[in-house]
Amino acid sequence: MGTPRLLSRTDPSVSVPGARQPSLAAPRLTARQHALVLAASCVLTALFTYPLIKDPGHLLPVHKDPLMYAWTMVSNVHRLLSAPLQVFHGNTFYPNGNSVAYTDFLLTPTLFPAGPVYLLTGNPVLQYNVTLLVWWALSAWAMYLLAFALLRSHAGAALAAVAFAFCPFRTDFFLEFQMQLAFPIPLALLCLWRSRRWPRCTTRSFSVCAWPPATRAWARRGAGRGDTGARRSPCRGRRQLGLSRRAWG
Repeated sequence: MGTPRLLSRTDPSVSVPGARQPSLAAPRLTARQHALVLAASCVLTALFTYPLIKDPGHLLPVHKDPLMYAWTMVSNVHRLLSAPLQVFHGNTFYPNGNSVAYTDFLLTPTLFPAGPVYLLTGNPVLQYNVTLLVWWALSAWAMYLLAFALLRSHAGAALAAVAFAFCPFRTDFFLEFQMQLAFPIPLALLCLWRSRRWPRCTTRSFSVCAWPPATRAWARRGAGRGDTGARRSPCRGRRQLGLSRRAWG
């Protein structure tokens, strides 16, 4: 007979009837925690973009890009309602067609929330600023979800959310509108990490829809273009932010 084996309480081969086994499922936030994270994200976004929140219907950074992106989303709204098959035909560079394709299409932010805001108010500046603020806040919320699922720590998730959404790289290049539309990236990574628990069709479809547009916008606008002198950090006050009032008639 061999030497008897000594078993410990931590031995995985020991199964105690009625004992609770450690759960390997990813932690989930409650509805109240989701609301708190979203509220904190909105507050931080308003703080880092101050004084934009004081008059989002008229304030715009002094730069050509916000005007171009606001026009693109307005053009998308008009075309989707009147002639959806000609959505790329804007009202610039006439008589050349497909002028919307000369820049980023911005279809997803047009559908939410820019399109509904513009249809309700008719204000292109407001629809641009609301889209910027909402999607920027969603970036912090999405990174919080990903980090909490991986770390199972609220403190670590909060740190990751702030680092992802409000790092100097994001705030110094706030004029690059697409960089603030990055919240699908953490959600896509979260789907991939949970792919063993979610139905494959759901995971793949979400990843295919969320990953390419977000990574394309991030890579294109984060490649270190010139013209950095026109960009200012929004957390350094109104003078550094360089906001101006725009009247659209």
